[in-house]
Amino acid sequence: MENKLLLPAALMNFRPKVDGSYSLNFGTYILSEEQKIQIMRMHNHSGVLLFSDKETHSAADINMIDAIDVDMGNTKTPSQRLRSVIYLYYEQQNGKDAVTFKEFYINQMERMINYYKDKLEG
Repeated sequence: MENKLLLPAALMNFRPKVDGSYSLNFGTYILSEEQKIQIMRMHNHSGVLLFSDKETHSAADINMIDAIDVDMGNTKTPSQRLRSVIYLYYEQQNGKDAVTFKEFYINQMERMINYYKDKLEG
């Protein structure tokens, strides 16, 4: 069952977290009993937050949420996975190279870019 909740809200506070994400705190007007129940059901679930400073929205604005493709699991993106693998490789090679991971990563990415550029026709 898909849950959607549309509420007027104010962004009250935000703070950065150690992992680079943010903690956001929103305040709402007085909620109906149905809205309270829906919020309790959604507690600790992942979702998509669309916050706008407009007071009214068209149906197209609201339906935009359906078009958002977000992986909300704890899985990494393919680029994050690649970076992690390159880091593990860097750790294995670290005794041989006296470069920082940043330099190593840039070098490895350039190698991959050039590999695929060479495969391009034209």
